[in-house]
Amino acid sequence: SKQTIKQRGRIEGSFVQGHIGRETGDFYSYYFGNDVSCRRNRPNRNDEGDIDPLFPPKSIFNQNGRGSKKREKRGFTDMEMQSAVTHILLNCPEIQSYVNLFVNTWGNEAIYIEFSKWLKELFDVELETTLQHPQHILEEVSDDEILNVEEEISENKKNE
Repeated sequence: SKQTIKQRGRIEGSFVQGHIGRETGDFYSYYFGNDVSCRRNRPNRNDEGDIDPLFPPKSIFNQNGRGSKKREKRGFTDMEMQSAVTHILLNCPEIQSYVNLFVNTWGNEAIYIEFSKWLKELFDVELETTLQHPQHILEEVSDDEILNVEEEISENKKNE
């Protein structure tokens, strides 16, 4: 790599010297204890460690990693938002039964155009039914979920 090149006038020799040093370090690392940091026992670049079993991520968002440092906020167009929502919903195993119901009713052709709207309408109807019988809400929703929804709503209002 560029960092191992010491003599700019003799790049080939410096490159070989750096490669030999790296290979030697890798070979010797098998004899080091686990407490010695080396390339072999260093975590992967985007590895953030183990997932907390008390707060497991949703199945669609279970990939570890970090975002880019150079990021800009921008909103989605309506088409991008519908596409993103549909993609997330179709890849979420928790709602696969709803996907199957939609496909059996409307067919595969309509899934990218109508599925997210159909699912929202379906849940709105279920929500109205649940609101008529409020004891179901208390049985199904935890305090943490309510706090998360309230935080998301306040963040969305700030972004608007």
